[in-house]
Amino acid sequence: MPEPMAAVRKVQAAIMGAIAVVRSDLTGYADRSTAEPLSDGEWPGYVIRYEVKFHLSPELGQFFNDALFTFEVQSGNTAGASLDQINQQAITDISNALQADPTLGGMLEDIQPVGSDNSQPDSADVGSAVLQVRATYYTLVRNHEVIVGHGGQLFP
Repeated sequence: MPEPMAAVRKVQAAIMGAIAVVRSDLTGYADRSTAEPLSDGEWPGYVIRYEVKFHLSPELGQFFNDALFTFEVQSGNTAGASLDQINQQAITDISNALQADPTLGGMLEDIQPVGSDNSQPDSADVGSAVLQVRATYYTLVRNHEVIVGHGGQLFP
């Protein structure tokens, strides 16, 4: 029997899988602190973080989940005040990968890019840029491990 996994972690894994299909050379890292930048040998790569808000959807007996995923793409180059070409292409490739199937196989209601920008003040000085995408999906009211996808398909 598989170990229980929060729905948002399933979405995160599906996102990382979709990106890997398009950019196998762009490694993703989850659960990495902002104080722990990627190092030589890990570039180009990205760190993925998320925050999720739950909204009760009483007519469906489900929660509507609104998740904001943040990708910090790191090229290893000092980018200064603008996005370097490696980060620009990585952000484009990530966005395109997610837009190729914005339901991630029927798991999500939708996933859309929010925007991107250059290095954040608290980012590591390794040529980083940020991309944010919003993913929306449903879970069961008393079980945030089960995603209710399109047509009622369950993703336990």
